[in-house]
Amino acid sequence: MSSLRRLGLEVEGPDRDGRCTVQLSGELDIATAPRVQRAITRTFAVGGTRTLMLDISRLEFIDSSGLAAIVHAASLCERTGCELAVIRGADAVHRVFEVSGLASELPFRET
Repeated sequence: MSSLRRLGLEVEGPDRDGRCTVQLSGELDIATAPRVQRAITRTFAVGGTRTLMLDISRLEFIDSSGLAAIVHAASLCERTGCELAVIRGADAVHRVFEVSGLASELPFRET
């Protein structure tokens, strides 16, 4: 029997430079992706975000719903002129981006 690990979600900012950091840990899947989308949407609704740092370095698992949440963030950034930076996850997580073709479409950074 598998256990569901909860998603850790921390949102900081935007700070005075307009940087907002979203830190994800655990599993980003069909059960948790809507929460991430809502949090990111709220960040843009507040205003002042010029850079969105999406840190997935602590994710243990991601599925297609999680990918959709990240694409949602990229879309919001594109529409608002916000810079997006995705902090790369573990090899197993990054492999999902590679298989989906998103690894070359998103601005990944090591740190």
